[in-house]
Amino acid sequence: MRDDLRELLRRRAAQVPPHLELPRSLTGRARRRIALNALAVGLTVLLLAGGAFAGVRAFRAAPVRQPEGEPTTSSDQHTPSASTIPVCTSARLRAVGSMQGAAGSREGGISLANLSDATCTLQGTPTITLLDQNLEPVTSGVTLGSSPPGWAADGSPEPAGWPVVTVRPGDSAFVRIRWSNWCPDGRPAPLWRLDIPGGGTVDVNGFEAVTPPPCNGPGQPSTVEEGPFEPGTGP
Repeated sequence: MRDDLRELLRRRAAQVPPHLELPRSLTGRARRRIALNALAVGLTVLLLAGGAFAGVRAFRAAPVRQPEGEPTTSSDQHTPSASTIPVCTSARLRAVGSMQGAAGSREGGISLANLSDATCTLQGTPTITLLDQNLEPVTSGVTLGSSPPGWAADGSPEPAGWPVVTVRPGDSAFVRIRWSNWCPDGRPAPLWRLDIPGGGTVDVNGFEAVTPPPCNGPGQPSTVEEGPFEPGTGP
């Protein structure tokens, strides 16, 4: 009986005509599914492309970090330090001296004006040479000594950047001078010359109008005390 039933169903199935076209409801459903899949794929591609573009922009905009210990080369660092400014030379400077009487001695200083159009620096203590009327160095009867800078003697604060003195065009540096016991009385006043460390020599004007200090210790040498370079007040 089972075999007869199977044979009957096979003959009935053979009599059913084939359908080559899909029902409209099934076709519409398939098309909607295909359209939704295509839209999802398109959105995924756009999101991936947008993320990649943003990543590239962030990578390009990221600052480059300098390794530790290496100097930066940023273009906004144009301010020179004192170590990169050249030393003032005698060709840039004009030296003018002035002194006033003070208890048997003369006190004042030498102003060194920067006549060039470039900033330069001075540091240390210049070497003073006294010259006679024949422009020969005075090698006897004179003792050179040191004194504190004027700001220290006056009890003023230490200038910024000192002991390096940065002299801009038109500005001046200053050297404090104290001179005493010029013997014998009536001895002609000397001419003064400064030896700038690393910068040559410059003659000092103005001291020829200064009356030398009196001879308070006959037989004792004349004493010239000078301080280091310090900022001046002007030409």
